[in-house]
Amino acid sequence: MPYVPGCKHDLFLSYSHNEAAWVEAFRAVLTQAVLEKLGSSPDIWQDVNNIRFGNVWTDEIKNAIGAAAAFLAVCSPSYFAPASKWCAREYSEFDPGGALNGLMVGRYCRFLKVIKTPLPDSVSKGFYPKLQHIEFFNRAKEEYLAGSNDFTFNVRQAASAIAELLRTMRNSKQALYLAASDDLEDEWTQLYNQLLDYGYDIRPEARLTPALKSLVAEELEQSMLAIFLLGGTKDTFLESQIETAKAKGRRFVVWADPLKNQRAALSYCPRY
Repeated sequence: MPYVPGCKHDLFLSYSHNEAAWVEAFRAVLTQAVLEKLGSSPDIWQDVNNIRFGNVWTDEIKNAIGAAAAFLAVCSPSYFAPASKWCAREYSEFDPGGALNGLMVGRYCRFLKVIKTPLPDSVSKGFYPKLQHIEFFNRAKEEYLAGSNDFTFNVRQAASAIAELLRTMRNSKQALYLAASDDLEDEWTQLYNQLLDYGYDIRPEARLTPALKSLVAEELEQSMLAIFLLGGTKDTFLESQIETAKAKGRRFVVWADPLKNQRAALSYCPRY
């Protein structure tokens, strides 16, 4: 099962079949490293494992690209050779305009690349030059052998970047409802911005007021969890939001400012 909700695959692996043996070693280490970081094995689409006999494989590749959370290009001279026309079709399918438009998730890009083998200067300068990448060779341009310490270290670096991207994408598909009493407006703003930085979808997009109370039920319905910040003043509108969350069976957390009203949370949700 994919880690990112709404996606059929977490990662589409694009590579030249001349690099198949290296890619298998890369995938094995990558899968284990991402599992360690996320607690879940990533769903990686790789044509040698996924194309079924009798299918129109170009359609299957196109569908897999469209259903993938992220795209990873394993770059080598073979990847850009005329004989590897399918590699060009793959990355062009994922990013038709070649400008990474719409592929940013927070500070992460859904298009990733690793460079297995030193590339010709023209290709190196032309293929997404501003996109950060990991090289699998040293300054003398000697490749790291699969299974070597340098190889494993770099794969784990790639796994860290991929895990953070997938976690951010997963969080962005998980909405949190956030509300606070009037005397905790600063705390609400701080938490709102922090949760946004973590990639969560925060509902509502702005603080609700009693004039917008008709939106409460709808916003709670879209959220997997509600967070209520409770201050020291009685806030009937916040109370009504908590009661609505209860009525809808929505999971929620009440945080009471210890300097203002530590006991009040128990009166709202003694069992939570």
